[in-house]
Amino acid sequence: MSNTVGFFDFMGIPRFMAYVVAVIELIGGLALVLGLGTRIVSALFAIIMLGAIFIVKIPAGFLGDGQSAGYELDLTY
Repeated sequence: MSNTVGFFDFMGIPRFMAYVVAVIELIGGLALVLGLGTRIVSALFAIIMLGAIFIVKIPAGFLGDGQSAGYELDLTY
């Protein structure tokens, strides 16, 4: 978790957001498997993926820049 917090800090995202995302992904994933709150959890996952695209992946482009992956897979999810 400390590496994720460090990455969030490096990207200019508040450190506590790493914990928020981790909780959403852990509890939300379990809820989806159980079929609970699927619309809400799916909306939260979509917000997380849009944040990843716009904050981290946009500079690499849609298919990537040869050194890092693009946002095509994130957009598919």
